[in-house]
Amino acid sequence: MKTMYKLFNLLMLIVVVISCSHCSSTNDLQKNPPFDLEKVYYEYWTSGVSGGGSGINVFIELKKEFVQLDSIYFRGKAVSLEVKPGNKKLFIGRILYPPSNKFDRKLSKESLNEYNNKAPIIEINTFYNLEQDECVVTYESRGEIKYYKITNMVEKRRHDVPMTSMATKN
Repeated sequence: MKTMYKLFNLLMLIVVVISCSHCSSTNDLQKNPPFDLEKVYYEYWTSGVSGGGSGINVFIELKKEFVQLDSIYFRGKAVSLEVKPGNKKLFIGRILYPPSNKFDRKLSKESLNEYNNKAPIIEINTFYNLEQDECVVTYESRGEIKYYKITNMVEKRRHDVPMTSMATKN
């Protein structure tokens, strides 16, 4: 067990060192990106099914179909952006939160009893001081990865539609 603990700590140290060395090259935010934003907003969602999870969808719409956005960093999470089918100017980032389950880990004095425990989800430190309504988007320009900070994102509230039973309809 001590060997596993030391190995885990060594692995975490390596990840931190690599992240810090990568930080100096990626911390250069662009002031004038080669695209104009039409709308940027996000909305929370929850599954209507018990244990179905929840998340945040981030929407970035460009004024012109000009550049391919790659990914976003938002609230400690990094996700790839997808292009909405039928609208090549609208990019969607889907941040998923797994369903909370009180019984998802076994704690025991015997390490073999903890074998099937899931690894914890670790938030990514992007080395940017982002507010709750800010994200960093990555895109490629002339073969180089660039970073642009989007501020003043709008939170749109999703209208919940109650689930109804077919038996209750007349």
